Order: sequence, then C-alpha cells, then structure tokens
Amino acid sequence: FTYSKNKNVVKMVKGMGKAYINKVKRDSADPLYKEFLAMGGGKTSAYTADRNLAKDARKKLSGRKFNPNPLDWIGFLSDTIETGPRFATYKMMRDAGMTPQEAFYEAMDITVNFRRGGRISKELNKVVPFFNANVQGLDKFCRWITAEEVTGAERKKAVRNRALPYIVVCAALAAMIYAINNGDDEKEEDYEQLSTYIKNSYWVFPVGDGKYFAVPKPREIGVLSSFFETCLECSVGENDHAFDEFYAYASENLLPAIANDIAQVGSKGLVETGMNIIGSLGMVGVIGYLGANRDFLGRPIVSSSLQNLEKKDQYTDRTSKIAYWLGQAFNGSPEQIDYFFQQILGGWWKGQKALFPVGEKNKDWSLGVGNNYIKDNQYSTDLTNWLYDRADATSRAKKSNPNNIDKAITAKWDSNMVDFYGTYYKKAKNDSKSTAARSTRQLVLDMIREYQKGIDGEYKTSWQEAVEKVCKAKGSTEYMPSVMSAEVTDGNDRKHNLSDIQYVEYQTDYLRLYWETVEETLSNDMTTSEKANILTAAKKVAKEQAIERTLNRIGAPSSKFAAKYEGVSNDTIVNFLVTLDKYDEPTKTGKYGTYTQEETEMAIKQLDGLTQKEKAILWQSVNTSWKASKNPFR
Repeated sequence: FTYSKNKNVVKMVKGMGKAYINKVKRDSADPLYKEFLAMGGGKTSAYTADRNLAKDARKKLSGRKFNPNPLDWIGFLSDTIETGPRFATYKMMRDAGMTPQEAFYEAMDITVNFRRGGRISKELNKVVPFFNANVQGLDKFCRWITAEEVTGAERKKAVRNRALPYIVVCAALAAMIYAINNGDDEKEEDYEQLSTYIKNSYWVFPVGDGKYFAVPKPREIGVLSSFFETCLECSVGENDHAFDEFYAYASENLLPAIANDIAQVGSKGLVETGMNIIGSLGMVGVIGYLGANRDFLGRPIVSSSLQNLEKKDQYTDRTSKIAYWLGQAFNGSPEQIDYFFQQILGGWWKGQKALFPVGEKNKDWSLGVGNNYIKDNQYSTDLTNWLYDRADATSRAKKSNPNNIDKAITAKWDSNMVDFYGTYYKKAKNDSKSTAARSTRQLVLDMIREYQKGIDGEYKTSWQEAVEKVCKAKGSTEYMPSVMSAEVTDGNDRKHNLSDIQYVEYQTDYLRLYWETVEETLSNDMTTSEKANILTAAKKVAKEQAIERTLNRIGAPSSKFAAKYEGVSNDTIVNFLVTLDKYDEPTKTGKYGTYTQEETEMAIKQLDGLTQKEKAILWQSVNTSWKASKNPFR
C-alpha cells in the first residue's frame, strides 16, 4: 500500500485473492494471470529467483510428479505468497491502461525483486545471506521517498505528497499502538517489560497475561513508526530505557549486512564488530557467532544466567531434546547446538524443536509458527541482560581498584541480584507454564525492575545508606544482606532442596526480616562497632527465621534455632546476641564464644522491657543442656 500507485484497498485484496485462486486453477486460470506468468511472474521468491530454471523445466518435462526435495516445497509456498501482491499490482496496472511491460515492471517493483542485482551484489549474496535483498529494500525506499521517477517541477510536489502522509501515518500508528498498550498502570508495566527489540520490530497487541499478538513491521518503512512509538514511551511513559538498542535496530533495518556491523563499531567495539562481520558469512558466520556468543542482533545465544553452568547444563525447557541429548553425550552447550542447527536447517530444525522440547509443557503443535506471532514479556531478556552487563562492569571496576570501598559496595549490590537471579533461574528453567511459576517469575522480574529504577534514579532508602555507612567505616561489605542458598536444614538435620517458588519465598522472607530487624535495632547514637555488631546479628537472625518460615511451608520439622527462641521477637534476639558478646570473657585457653551462666544472666539483665518468660527463654537458649532448675528467671 505504501509503494503501490493504486491505493484502492478493495482492489488490492481482491487481486491477491484471485492470484491464489488462479494458482490452483492452472490451465483454466484467468487469461490475465496467464499473461502475468508468461511475462515471467512465477519463481519470484528468495528461494527460487536464483535457481536454475532450465534445470527445473527439464525435471517437469521428464514427467516426475513428486519432488522429494524439501527446499522445493518451501520454494513453492514462498512463490505462492509472493504471487499475491505482485499479480494484484499487475492486474490494477493493466486495468489502468499500462502495457504488459509497464505493468510487469510495477509488479516486480512492488516488493523486493529477488532477480534484480548487479554482478558484485550477486557474488556477495552467495556468502552474505539476503545482502541483495537488503540493498534493494533501501534502494526502493530511497527511490520512492525522493520520487525518482518524477522529473521537473512536479518532483518537489510528489516528494511532499509522499513524505507528509507517510510521516502522519507512522505517527498515527505509533500513537495507536502506544494507547492500546498503555491504557492503565498494569498494561504500562507489562508493555515496558516487553523487549525493546520486539517493540521496535513488531506492532504488538495485548492478549492478556503479559502476552502479545505481534505483527512484523516492514524493514525500512517501519523504522519511523518505531521512532515515534519509542519517543512516546520515553516521554509520556517516562521509561528511561525506551531507546536502548534503538540505534542497533535502526542500523540493522536501514543498512545491509556488513555495512550495519561497521556502523555499530562505536557502540559494540572493534572485536565484537569483527565477529559480527564474520557472522554474516554463511556457515563460517554461524561458527563466528557461536564463538562470540552473540546472534546477528547482538543478543547472547547462551544467556548470561546459563553461562556459569557446565556446558551440558546450558539448556532451558524450550531447548530441543535432540540438542539436549547431544549436549549430554559430548559435553556441549544444548543452547549453542540448537542455534547452530537452526541456522543451518532453518524451519526443519525449528519444527522438531517445537514438537520435542525438554519441557513437555512447552510443546508447540504449530511447529514454532505460533511463537512468531505470540510474544511473551516474561521471556524478554532486556532486564536480565541489563543486570548482568551492569554486574560485569561494576565487578571489573572493583577489581581495578580493590581499595575503593564505594566500588566494592556497588559491586556487592549488583552481584547479590545476579546471584539471586542465577540461583532462581537454575531452579525455574524447567517449569514455566504453571500459574504459580509464572507468578513467581513475574515477582523476580519486578524485583529486578525496581532495582533498575533505584539505580537510574540514584535512590536508596535511609536504611540502605545506614548499612553502607557502616561498611565504609569498617572497610568491608560483610554487613550487607546476603543471598541464600537453595537448601535449608530442619531440626533433624535433614536437608531440603527448594523449588524455584520456595526459593524465591525464602529469599524475600530473609530480605524482609533483615530490613525490619535493622529498622528496629539500629540507631544513630550507637558507635560504628555497635552498629556492625547489630548488622551481623540481624543477618544471622533474619536467615534463621526465614529458614523456619520455609520449613513451616514445606511441612518439615522446625529448625533448632527457632525452637530455642520460640516466643521471643527478632529485635529482642538481636539485642540479646549483641549484648551477650559484650559480657563474653575468654576461657583459660583464650577462647571466646563460650558463655557461662553468670555472663548470660548479666547480659539479660541489661535488656529492658522483657517479660520473665522471655528472659528465661533467652537464658536457656545459650546452652540447652543447662538444667532448668538453675535458670534464674524461671
């Protein structure tokens, strides 16, 4: 519709329908359709335009009816699709009075003419897939927007008549898509979480539960609409990351391969640019991409959350079973194996991957077609890629200047988030379809997003600042909250391996308890050493109480720690542990941490506002073997 000289929608759609009907009719087809074929209107797709037509003709004359070559099946389907808009254009132009030659030129020029190309571009096309098509797309857009075919004084008018409606339509489409996806706060959050690559490359329509029906945008023509849409998200939606990757998207759509890679040297660096250029070269390129662990869009093939695992464990519930088996047999990365064969075998590998994934719940009977049109914002990796990239950068900064405590603190916050997400992801990668699993994954993504917003706005709570102040004074990050392991031990010394959902509940319980305890026990009138002792005790108590809550949820026996302090509040336990340390006298061998009954009694008497029962519990907690009859607070 953008490039056609006839903007009649009804005629265009009607003409496309007739093309598909006549494709089936063969000998009884419309004479105009036969004329179109006689002009060379068949074999116009990317799969057949460069094929040896004489050889194909000889095969047909030989009487062979069945062709076992699957590439020919793909070619037939692709030719059928290509015929629609081309014949529709041919028919409209003939009806408008054009000669067959003029109408055929318009039909071939309405979309990419895969037969067209110079000697150099055709040679490059052999090693750089779709290079010629990329060049033609840009050439077509430039010829159209500059009204190259119009001469004289009318050219400026033609340019104006094309450019203004094009800009208005792009802006209107952007406004419509933005309005549909940002009708309320929930929709806005879902849309913001969707990958910027998907938002730039598709017009998306929400279908609920974080999923979107996606309509692919045309390469060159769609960039302006994406720009307007991104501007709205950045300004109206106040998304500071709306323009992330936009330059890469625009470059990839406006420039052919290799030229696009060179254009991005400033943002990607010479090494990655070199790997991407190699990656453009067919089979060699696929191997080059694997070496760089980046696809042609710069996205990691093996995600950051999997890279720390053994090669054979680098898979998800959507990885194909064949790739998984090969990975286990040869200690290779199943994700990289999937990528390699999908680039080489295309839709055939994609089909088996859809039917036979590692996670049975992810079986896709549409052979992967459904995933092309339904996008799930929970599988957008923008947030996690941002997190891992940031953690890598702050870790390098810390290592470059190990005596800088500010950099150490920043790196610690980032590594905590990475460690938490990494532990969660290992647990969750094989369970993504259940409602509880999706809810948990969304909670984790929300945590990362809130963390990102805090970083962007340079916002920290007063308690975070208080903890950091202690760390700076002590020159250590040990007082900051920790990341829990995915295993807990009950009162019978039995270990329990937590599921992804249980682990996230455990970690969030710990963080909540840690910060609540810090707020209740830390005060400004304390010395730095007293504050450090409080934070150390707060970490211990928060962890033990989080373990107890987890054990209760899974129906396991209570922990030994919880049993000792049952009936005493967390802030009281923290104050008791800190006070007890003050009265700790060394044993004859100079050992600390072994408390006497007298030391324990003196420490408890320093605490205000406790009931007699709480005092008795605290005294007995120090040593459960002490006789109850000796308890001075009974």
